[in-house]
Amino acid sequence: MLTDDINDARRYAKELEEFNQKRKQEQTRIQDEAQAIVDAQDVTEGKFALSLFDPSWHEGIVGIVAGKLKEDYHCPVAVFAKSGDFLKGSIRSIPSVHIKDLLDLVDRHNPGLILKFGGHAMAAGLSIKAEDFYSFKRVFHDAIKAHLNGEMPKMELLTDGKLEAFDISLNNAEIIKEAGPWGQGFEEPIFYGEFEIVEQKVVGEKHLKCRLKLVGNNQVHDAIAFFQDPLDTKKATVVYKLSLNIWRGNISLQLMVEQITSLTQNH
Repeated sequence: MLTDDINDARRYAKELEEFNQKRKQEQTRIQDEAQAIVDAQDVTEGKFALSLFDPSWHEGIVGIVAGKLKEDYHCPVAVFAKSGDFLKGSIRSIPSVHIKDLLDLVDRHNPGLILKFGGHAMAAGLSIKAEDFYSFKRVFHDAIKAHLNGEMPKMELLTDGKLEAFDISLNNAEIIKEAGPWGQGFEEPIFYGEFEIVEQKVVGEKHLKCRLKLVGNNQVHDAIAFFQDPLDTKKATVVYKLSLNIWRGNISLQLMVEQITSLTQNH
């Protein structure tokens, strides 16, 4: 938008800011609802791929949500929105699964399941009939499992380095969230450090909730790792993101663990 009138410029800027805030609120709502669906799934679901749908979701946001879930769960994620009588989906993938090639394979073996699709190695878009969602979910998961020979992909993570104790803060987590949306080509900051495991427990049969203390510091942080078994160790190298945990109106810092490995093997 261009204008020579300062009042028009201010009005346009205000409208853009209001639109951006509404988009952020909608993105947060969809992300929270998508996470709730994942949390409610059986432990055997979604190990190799996630496929999610809700009729209230907006097709302009599902790609961002798919990218976020892909980073959290380290598997290809397809998120769908309703578009007339059909569903439009966005998929975000991982390096070991060329998603366009995999959709080619699914389409060849299941004629008519996918109405149309396109994309590249790490991202794709597609359309399916609304009544075919659960069939697609099953076929998509099984195709990726077969492609990976039944083995979960190994993660190679690049980080933004270590944080000092005072930088692991709620304030910085809020700054990172406000700087979003994050996604393909604009990755959310990720850090690593050596932590003492103060306590750990499995929740929902598949997630590891723990309390971590940075080595050499007494501050304890809540953390969660998805699809992670408890570690038989007191110290670990942790790759993590700073995230917000919102519960009953209270906001606190939570470390979103991307990878956690025992330090005992190196000591």
